[in-house]
Amino acid sequence: MYREIMAGMSIKRYGFLLALAAASISGGCNRNTDAPMAPTEPAEPVYVIEGNPVRLDEGVYVGEDGTVSLLKSVSGDLDSDEFEDRTAVLRLDSKGSGIFYYLNVFSGDGEGGQSLVGAEFLGDRIKFDFIQIYGEGSISSLTGVSIHPDDYGQVAVGFSFHAEDQAFSEEPGLYITRHWKVSGGRLVLLENY
Repeated sequence: MYREIMAGMSIKRYGFLLALAAASISGGCNRNTDAPMAPTEPAEPVYVIEGNPVRLDEGVYVGEDGTVSLLKSVSGDLDSDEFEDRTAVLRLDSKGSGIFYYLNVFSGDGEGGQSLVGAEFLGDRIKFDFIQIYGEGSISSLTGVSIHPDDYGQVAVGFSFHAEDQAFSEEPGLYITRHWKVSGGRLVLLENY
C-alpha cells in the first residue's frame, strides 16, 4: 500500500528540481588556484534530490521556486569500517502544494570526506518523527529498547504519512518505520524488517 501511495504522488516537484539543479550547479565557487589552501573543517556534503545536486548554506538552500532545508542529520558507522558515516533528512518546500522529504546517506572515508551512497524519496507532506543509525549501545527511538547487534549499521527513519483515502490537508494518519542498510556500496531498503 505504501508503494502505491508513493507512486501516485504529485510530480509537481520536478519543475522546481530542474531549477534547483541549475541554480545549485551555477553557484559554484571561484578560487584562485595559485593561493595556498588553508586547513578547513570537513565540507558540508553535496546533497541529492531526485538526482540533482543541492549545496546548502548553513543548512538551507533558497531558490526562486522553493527552499531546501536540512531537517535532521545523524552520524554513525554504517558499513563496519570504523569511519563516521552520515545520514540526513531534507525537506523541500516547493512553494506549491507539496512539501517533499528525502533521505541522503553518505559514507565517510576517515579523512573528513563523504561520498553519497544513496538518496531516497520519503514522501509528500509526511510528519517526520526520527532518524537513527543503529550501532553499539543504541536505544531504539521508537521502542526505547536496546538495538540487537544483528541490526547494527541500519538507518531507521520513522514518520507518519497519509492514507490513500486521506486528504493532504489532514494530519497524516499512518505511521511507518523504514530501515536501510549499506550493502556492496549501495543503499538497500530492508523490506521485510
